[in-house]
Amino acid sequence: MLIMEKIGKKFNLKNFNNYKVSYGTVDSTLNQSIYLNLSTWVQPITSDFDAKKLISSLTKTIKQSVYENIQNTHFNGNYIIDVDIRESGFRFGKSSFMSCNITLFTNVPVVDIEDSVSTISDKIIKRINDKFLNTLSFKKTKK
Repeated sequence: MLIMEKIGKKFNLKNFNNYKVSYGTVDSTLNQSIYLNLSTWVQPITSDFDAKKLISSLTKTIKQSVYENIQNTHFNGNYIIDVDIRESGFRFGKSSFMSCNITLFTNVPVVDIEDSVSTISDKIIKRINDKFLNTLSFKKTKK
């Protein structure tokens, strides 16, 4: 019987008020790819909005922030971003779950992954909060 050994690791970052943030590696010995997961509950603050445009703007803001914040780092510019928030239930007075999975690739081993990921996460979240200050509220839990 062949038993596969799990060689990746996952860690949670606790210093974010309204977001759950975790990161990990697929292979903790090589560190060629690092994934970052941001999740939160999103609720529109005003009743006058276009759900499709607002979700599109949120996705674009996240992608631009990742692109800008990995420039001149040990991440070589190759990344995958998947933002998931359902448009169908996105309306005033109701919280919708948003998940953002970011995979960052590197050509060199990353020594201090936690600091790198924490810095990138902080900048992404700050950008989201600043841009959607009067439009959306973000909470770690649904209630």
